[in-house]
Amino acid sequence: SLVILRLTEGEHVPYRNSKLTHILQCALGGNAYTTLLATINTAATHKLETISTLNFAMRAKRVTVTAFVNEEREGSSVALTNELQRLRNELAAMRASMQAQSQQVHSHSNLEAYSTSTHSSVQSS
Repeated sequence: SLVILRLTEGEHVPYRNSKLTHILQCALGGNAYTTLLATINTAATHKLETISTLNFAMRAKRVTVTAFVNEEREGSSVALTNELQRLRNELAAMRASMQAQSQQVHSHSNLEAYSTSTHSSVQSS
């Protein structure tokens, strides 16, 4: 409620005062179109809660946001698809190279361990 009030007044907005408003920061005062659905009850026992909900909805209605697209597209979709495929191929090649190096190091260390154990068994004889 305080966040909505501050948004309509143009003052500092304390989004972190509530977990809900912190999560909804982009939707409430940022770069998004937002829909608010206020549900009310016509029973007399819920009169105060209904009035409070309607007041909140009226304040929320006065909030204005200007949403815009965050990304800029450069190039055609075909060019971007080709670039993505090239990068995937490059990543796969790098992973294969790293795995081959890892296997080479592992086999070399096994060979050293074998030659060390063979050498020490020959000396003990």
